[in-house]
Amino acid sequence: MSELRKDPFLDRWVVLAPHREHRPRSSQGDASKAECPFCPGHESQTPPEVLALGRQSNRPDTPGWQVRVFPNKYPAFSPEADKPAVYPPFLAQTARGEHEVVVTSPDHDARWRTFSKEQGRLVLEAVAQRREALARLPGISQVFTFENAGEAAGATLPHPHLQMMALPQVAPIVDEEMRRGEAWYASEGSCPLCYWIEAETRSGDRVLEAGSEIVTLLPFAPRFPFEFWILPRVHQSAFPGPGNPLLGSIAGALRDHLTSLEIELGRVSYNWVLHSASPGDSALAFYHWHIEVLPNTVRTAGFEWGTGLFLHHLYPEEAARRLRRAMPQTKR
Repeated sequence: MSELRKDPFLDRWVVLAPHREHRPRSSQGDASKAECPFCPGHESQTPPEVLALGRQSNRPDTPGWQVRVFPNKYPAFSPEADKPAVYPPFLAQTARGEHEVVVTSPDHDARWRTFSKEQGRLVLEAVAQRREALARLPGISQVFTFENAGEAAGATLPHPHLQMMALPQVAPIVDEEMRRGEAWYASEGSCPLCYWIEAETRSGDRVLEAGSEIVTLLPFAPRFPFEFWILPRVHQSAFPGPGNPLLGSIAGALRDHLTSLEIELGRVSYNWVLHSASPGDSALAFYHWHIEVLPNTVRTAGFEWGTGLFLHHLYPEEAARRLRRAMPQTKR
């Protein structure tokens, strides 16, 4: 089973999950719909679903769904995780939690660019519902949502899907964001991302879209060419809950700007990650939820791994100009 181990010198945790070595892998070019466990009609090849949206019948684990959620067959975090062995003077922790798959379309070849507005909203509605359910489980500190799109971004199966992990501790990067946000708030009296939104929308140089509900920006110091972030215009520390009308606007921003990315670069691999306070937590004045979209446009190599500095060739101002130019005509 999985185990969390802490590096005693760098204050860094790693997850060791040996059973994930046996995950099925299908290259993006030769994947067969007839063999895909995520395609309709193959529901018996996955664990029993915990949520399905769009199905007209009430029979679980049958075709007809538009979005389907089930436990990952090869989880990084598991409710049955064993207590780790003792390794004095080193620290290990049980990787107890949940790991779920959200199949975002019955169409094997779909992607955000091909989603209807309603399909995108259904995907985020499923995320919102499962975030609330997972956050209520004992011992869970954070629910983390992400998409690996394309083989180069880490997807082992090409059928479009997200993943959700209920973690026994707040992810280190989110924890650092919160600590830095709290320090900024104590010094400046404002949320740092609210400050960023105001400064960027005033200059416009790195803005993809500044709507009344959702703002899409390129960071001033991006780690990757064409990296962009999606944020709510009005301060919110937690991602919207089930039934919130804002889910449709967020889905629209993901679809529109991933479409621009594809128009500019072709069908590029990417990851997106959701950073948010947990459902049910008190509102935090210093933390602002956001989605980070990380295109797989350069290869992370020895310099980056060895120094912690990200190196690439493209200024975000130029990337913003190119993505705005590629934006579908209806959005200009």
